[in-house]
Parts: sequence; structure tokens; C-alpha cells
Amino acid sequence: MDIEIGDRIRYKRKDLELTQKQLGRVIGCHSSYISYLEVGHLEGTLVRPEVSDKLRRLFELWLAGETFEPADIIERPRKAAPESIPEPAPAPAPIDLNAKHKHHTFGTLRYYVEQRQHVYLWGLPGSGKSTAAEQVAEELGLPYGYVSLNPQTSEFRLLGYKDAMGVYQETVFRHCYEHGGVFCVDELDNANPALLTTLNGMLESNLGAFPDCIVHRHHDFVFVATGNTNGRGATKSFPDRRKMDCAMMDRLAFIEWSYDEILETAIACKIAGSVKVGTEVTEWVQAVREWAAEHAPLLAVTPRASFRLCAALHSPQTNDELLDTVLFHGIDKDIVRACLSHNRFNLRKYMR
Repeated sequence: MDIEIGDRIRYKRKDLELTQKQLGRVIGCHSSYISYLEVGHLEGTLVRPEVSDKLRRLFELWLAGETFEPADIIERPRKAAPESIPEPAPAPAPIDLNAKHKHHTFGTLRYYVEQRQHVYLWGLPGSGKSTAAEQVAEELGLPYGYVSLNPQTSEFRLLGYKDAMGVYQETVFRHCYEHGGVFCVDELDNANPALLTTLNGMLESNLGAFPDCIVHRHHDFVFVATGNTNGRGATKSFPDRRKMDCAMMDRLAFIEWSYDEILETAIACKIAGSVKVGTEVTEWVQAVREWAAEHAPLLAVTPRASFRLCAALHSPQTNDELLDTVLFHGIDKDIVRACLSHNRFNLRKYMR
């Protein structure tokens, strides 16, 4: 199994919104095989050649969309023993409650913005996409603008308009376009197609047509868009999202923005004012997130749940009431009971 097939497996699995455990059940193998395959490290494990060959055949059939009988591979892959005993891994650095933490993909975003390339950050809600756009503008000393789009947002929200007296009313987008700056458009995959057509021309050309005049695009103008999908249409979790046309996608550098659990923990600790409390609350939320991905995919367990739980330790609510308010959001009680039976946690010991 090489890295190329591992990449293809990962891309298709994410496109189908399958967890590694779910794909393992489809193929008929333990999810650990999926983990090793996706990073191209299966050859570094103690897997019998006949098992490796069988997995290759099954995954190639799955990638091709052909039918096949699932395997019944019960054994788990085990890492091969190293020739020499490695040095013990260093202990994780203690969390500094006063430090400014950034997403693990922030360096990639900064690189493209420094190159003045327009970017599309896509990923699950609450992963810090729009926050990162603001942070990169601050680091680079550029002005920052922001707007959130919906299917009814017209182009005048960006371009401005002339009022009843014939006076042009400027927007933040116009200011950034003409004078330079990072402009963040949130929910790009939820935008009106006509608006995207207007944006498409302005991003490609050095000229933008505004209601009062033609404006030359400033060389320091950078467009950073965010969305919950990869621009290829609706998903189960986001059924109303729109598909971008190829011209718009070609204008943007696509960066997947996943959850950064280390960043999530650091922020939660800062909110709680305690490394111990923030860490334990976040670890529980992350365990619920993993459970929900397999058993309740429509339950969105974002990092905001960690932050809000840590911020609500003064709440007069009971444990169950607080969890429903912050995490479960009125979802079916059977799902709540099933989740809590697998992930027991009592916030009352932290509630002050």
C-alpha cells in the first residue's frame, strides 16, 4: 500500500463523510488499518502479505465504485519493533494561559496571504476559520473586513450603492479592494450564484466595477473566504449548501481547516482559568465528538461546546440542563441517553 492510494482513500472517505470505523465495517477490517493506510505506513506494521494484498484489492474495488464481498479480517495491525529503543517522547509543553495560540494550519494560510493569493478555508463549524483570517491580517499589518453571506445577499452588500441623493455609499469591501487589506467572506458556499459571478470577475481582473466608478484592485487586497463544504455541493450535514462553478474554484487556494484539539484545549483552559478543569472538560467533549461522528452524525459537537461549558461553570442549571443548553440543543432524548451512557461526565464538581 503506497501513499498515493492512501490519499485516494482519505479523500473519498471524507467526501462520503465516513469515519474510519464506518469504512472499516464496509471493507471488513479494523479501523486501525484505515489509519495506517491513509498515511502510507501499512508496510511498517506486522501485517501478513496475504492480508495486505487482500486489502489492496478490496480498496481498489471500493475506490472504483465496484461491488465486492467485505473481508472478515479480525486481527489488528501492529507496529513492527524498532531496531533500537527510541528515546522517550518529550512531555507536552504546559499550557500557558496567557499565550496567544493559533491553529496548526495557520502557517499555511499566512503563506498564501503573504503571496497575495486568494484563499478558501473549508471545514467543520467552529474550527476557527474566520478567526484565523482576522489573525493573519493583524500579523501582517493589513486592514481587515468581514461579511457573512446567505442566498439573499445581493452584490450591493459588497459593492455599495448610490442613495436617493446620488451619493455613493462605500462598503468595507470597496475600501479593502481599493486601498488594500484582507477581506473575509464567511459562508461562501451559501452565497447567491449571481454574487459569486460578480466576485469571480473582480478577483481575476485588476479592475472592479462599482456603482460610482471603475476601481483598480490594490496589490495588497487579499480575499479570504470560508465555508463548511469543499465547494462541490450539499452534504448530509449541510443540505442547503451550493456548488461553486469551476471558474470560482480556480481563483482560490483551497485549505482544509480541521479541528485543532490542542488549540481547543488551550482556549478552554484560558476560559476556565484552570488547566486541569479546561483539559478535563475538553477531553470529554472530544470523546463525545468521536462518539457522535459514528452514532449521531447530525449532532454537531464543535469546539464551541468546550468553550461554552467552561464559561458556564457559574450556571445555576443542573448538570443535564447545562449539557442540553450548551451541547445537545434539544436533540432526541434517546440519543442523549445513549451518548451519556458511553461518555459519563459530571460537571457539578467544577461548577462554582
